[in-house]
Amino acid sequence: MAWVVGDGLQGHSEGAECHAVIAACAVRTIPPPWLWQLSDVGTVTTTLRGRLLASCLVRPASCVLS
Repeated sequence: MAWVVGDGLQGHSEGAECHAVIAACAVRTIPPPWLWQLSDVGTVTTTLRGRLLASCLVRPASCVLS
């Protein structure tokens, strides 16, 4: 396990093939580098923020990238 502190919008390629990305920030969309750096069974936990200051905590179980 590693803690990475800083601007994580581009991910952390040195620690690629992660089982989990946990972001303490709010994003409008999940940045593609976060998904690219996950293992096949990896998850992303973050807050999605939309219009009118609406937000929700998301944890997709799986993602299909083409």
